[in-house]
Amino acid sequence: MRILTDRDLEVLQAAEERAAIFGRDDLQAIEVTGKDRVKYLQAMITQDVVGLADGAVTQACLCEAQGKILAIFKLFKEPERIWLWTDFANAAFLRDHLDRYTIMNEVELELRPELAAVTLVGPQELVIAQELHLPAGEPATVVDATVAGVAMRTWRATTGDHRPRGQPLPERWFMLPRDAVPELVAALTAAGARIGCHAAQDALRILAGEPLLRGDIEDGSLPLEVGLRGTVNYRKGCYVGQEAIAMMTYRGQLRRHLCWVTVLEGQPQPGWQLRTEDGKRAGKMGTAVQLAGNRALGLATIARKVYVPGGVLLAQDEATGERARVRVGATTQPDVFPANERVA
Repeated sequence: MRILTDRDLEVLQAAEERAAIFGRDDLQAIEVTGKDRVKYLQAMITQDVVGLADGAVTQACLCEAQGKILAIFKLFKEPERIWLWTDFANAAFLRDHLDRYTIMNEVELELRPELAAVTLVGPQELVIAQELHLPAGEPATVVDATVAGVAMRTWRATTGDHRPRGQPLPERWFMLPRDAVPELVAALTAAGARIGCHAAQDALRILAGEPLLRGDIEDGSLPLEVGLRGTVNYRKGCYVGQEAIAMMTYRGQLRRHLCWVTVLEGQPQPGWQLRTEDGKRAGKMGTAVQLAGNRALGLATIARKVYVPGGVLLAQDEATGERARVRVGATTQPDVFPANERVA
């Protein structure tokens, strides 16, 4: 469990009440080119790439045949290329896995470490954007911009539709050369934003209910089970893992939920086994963070059969015997199967 320092808490407060800047060095870009790039990705990932407009940004998953999540990424489509922004630690795997199955398709995939992503998070995002003369643009649509003489791409979004602390936060993404990040940060701070930190960024992620692949997602989970229904398009053609995802949707039943949990005692770590008070297996603990006033909040995957909001579960490191207790909160995505998206 991550413990926030006073400085971390100040940055978190700035992001929730004003605006803070976060260098997203936890992400890396993959550039996808070649004449078959759209057709190929359409057959591989959970989103509709064919129907996506140029300039649009969406989130998608790559799954195996049984629906297990292999990668989560943001996808941004341009006329001549497609960008995938994914976890830095998983970027090479995602590139290699996609490259392995291109076979007869004309597709090239290249890691682009010279590019960086930066996010501006907070209620004053729009005020700061206007001061820097950034184009407003439609949400989740990439536009060109120039800040401090540096050309870059930018788009607007929100984070945390069901946050347990208040309303979703406005967010603006920037994609630019890595060596130009200092100029962007200087311009944003001069306009009133606070420089962020990794700990506060992680706290915002947990508050937003955004799972880490190697921290919050139990092995074998499908996107619907971990709050990622928005990564799945039900109206596109076949893709890897579609049958398992469609069957789960048709039956309308999950095996597990991704939930917020409040830590009552101890310092649980990702992967700790969760059990009911009478010893039944209940799921796995994910990432957690201690906030102001010793309040600790985390994410956990909890089996549907034992999910009870307000219930108390025991968390244990089965290797060392170390224990903690957590109280189950809401699921990160309450309406998993909207009627208009059920598979007929």
